[in-house]
Parts: sequence; structure tokens; C-alpha cells
Amino acid sequence: ARPGQPGDARPTESVTQADAGAVSSAPGIIDPSGRWPCGVRPRVTTDLPTEELPMAVAPSSTNAPASAASPAVPTVVTAEANRVIWLLLVAAFVAILNETTMGVAIPHLITDFRITAVAAQWLTTAFMLTMAVVIPITGFLLQRLTTRAVFTAAMSLFSTGTLIAVLAQSFGFLLVARVVQASGTAIMMPLLMTTLMTVVPPHARGRMMGRVSIVMSLAPAIGPTLSGFLLDTLSWRW
Repeated sequence: ARPGQPGDARPTESVTQADAGAVSSAPGIIDPSGRWPCGVRPRVTTDLPTEELPMAVAPSSTNAPASAASPAVPTVVTAEANRVIWLLLVAAFVAILNETTMGVAIPHLITDFRITAVAAQWLTTAFMLTMAVVIPITGFLLQRLTTRAVFTAAMSLFSTGTLIAVLAQSFGFLLVARVVQASGTAIMMPLLMTTLMTVVPPHARGRMMGRVSIVMSLAPAIGPTLSGFLLDTLSWRW
């Protein structure tokens, strides 16, 4: 008698994995309809030892791509970081102060250089245009140079522009001086913000941002007043 039929001496059991392989390898055991004979489809069991089961292989550390180590988040503001922040705040204050002092001196420049008011306005227009161009470039510089190098470049440009402005004997030289000054000022502001986000822990950033807000608000407020005082007592070169 065939397995699964009445009178079969062998009890009906589900075919194991080994029996299924034997049946499937026997020629002509499966009919053209694709069904198993006697209507019994072998059940493939997974009664295999644990060590024989396929296991996912963890990627080797040598084959894994090397990921860039994320910088450690500071927990306190160190004394060195505090000195750097105050130095940047003073530099930003001077740079912003210089930005707002030129407007009051324009009438004196018109008289000394014998230029029109339209030409004199280029001293402020060129300053703002230069800042609009250099500020986006500062991010590129900060990714490829150190903070010290960027700060040195900013202060060098600002000091060079100031020196050219003091020695300027014509309107053209003074205009070039304002462009050089604007380059240093434009680098200083993103550098200040980036340094704060790097060396100041998250819980102290609000206090530091308050200091930056004071600098950005106080410098434009006292700039015209200081410029008027210098023009009354000294000259526009100061």
C-alpha cells in the first residue's frame, strides 16, 4: 500500500527535510501538475542544531568605512576659551564701530577731496557690498583653515585697511581702504559665531549670545557720536 492509504503499515508522518530531498531527487516522483503524489506535501522542518542555522555576519571593522569622529561637546567654559571669546568680542566691537563712523564724516570728505555727494556715498556702498560677498566665503575658509589663522587674516585685513585710510591722499585710495576694512569685518562676525558654538557648552550659549547682542547693538549706537566728537576735535583721518 502507498503511504497515507488505508492499510499502510507505516504511520503517516510529515516528510522531513532529508525525505523531501530524496523524494524530489527521484525521477518521475512529481506529476506534471506540480503536486506531490498522494496529496501529501513534505513539511520542511528546521530541527537543525543552532550552529547550523544561518547567522548574519557582522561587518568587519576593517571593512566598515571610517566615519569622521564627531567633536566632543564642551561641558564648561574654560579660562582659555573665555579669553578667546572676549578677544573676539572686542575685535567685533571695533569692526562694527568702524562701519558706522563713516556716515558722519562724508560732508568733510566731500570738502577735502572735492567730490560729489554721489561719489562719497560709494564709501558706505562699497563697504556693504564687500561684506555681502565675503561673508559667504568665510564658511569656506573656516572649513579649511584654523580659527587662529582666520582671526589673524581678519585682523590683518582690518588693520591694513585702516592704515591705508589714514595715509590716503585721494578718494580712490580711501575707497580701496574701505573695501579692505570691510573684508576683515565680514570675516570677524561669522568667526565669532562659529567659535561660540564650538567652545561654549549648550547651557551657556544663551549668556554668550547676550554678550554678542550687546556688542552688535552698542557699537552702531555710539559710532556716530564718537565720529562726531573726533571730527570736531581732530580730523576725519582719526
